[in-house]
Amino acid sequence: MGDGTLRIVARRDIKKDEELTLDYATFIDNTDMQFDCQCGEASCRKYITGHERNNPEVVEKYKGHFSPYIEGKIK
Repeated sequence: MGDGTLRIVARRDIKKDEELTLDYATFIDNTDMQFDCQCGEASCRKYITGHERNNPEVVEKYKGHFSPYIEGKIK
């Protein structure tokens, strides 16, 4: 896209009234923004650092779902 638009794509079907979460690692590259995550997902990393794009497990998990900006940083 490259126009600053954030496009969010579901990786699975979503049920009506289901609460949604998203992983900051797919679109944020700000190492100054570090915080405890409170999403409650069992697979949560619990702490967001802004360095997630350097984590091979995160890169594999979200392959094809990163923003174009983050994709460029990964490559």
